[in-house]
Amino acid sequence: MKKLIALASIALLVIPVFTVTAGGAKEVDEAAVVREGTGPSWTWDTEPITLGLYMHEGWYTKRWNPEVNIRDAKILEETGVNLDISVPTGDAQERLNTMIAGNTLPDIVVLGWWFDQVRQLQEADRLYPLNELIDEYAPDFWDIIPQSMV
Repeated sequence: MKKLIALASIALLVIPVFTVTAGGAKEVDEAAVVREGTGPSWTWDTEPITLGLYMHEGWYTKRWNPEVNIRDAKILEETGVNLDISVPTGDAQERLNTMIAGNTLPDIVVLGWWFDQVRQLQEADRLYPLNELIDEYAPDFWDIIPQSMV
């Protein structure tokens, strides 16, 4: 649950709206779902976790560094989430295709909707609709995002 809440929170707050979440097979451990607590649902579990994030653009130079970056530090402090950000160093299409074929996609893939791989991932049922993740694991999240993002 924590991973899914963190995924939804980061994707909507930090990552552009053309985010595709494609990490591994669609499996949810229902026994791990915590549905009680006080305050916002993302505060219910702040155990440290590292999420892999692949930015499908070679020009992206952001590096996750909570020791130096105030935003990174705040996200880590409040959610327990660390990001392992990777970008292509060569042919971006080739790298993404290799990750798809080898079933080694990270937890989050930031990818424009116009790329062929989006359709490929969709047809393989490898995408998580963020609205469904929010409805299931963080319904109060709808109350804190602007209507324009819905």
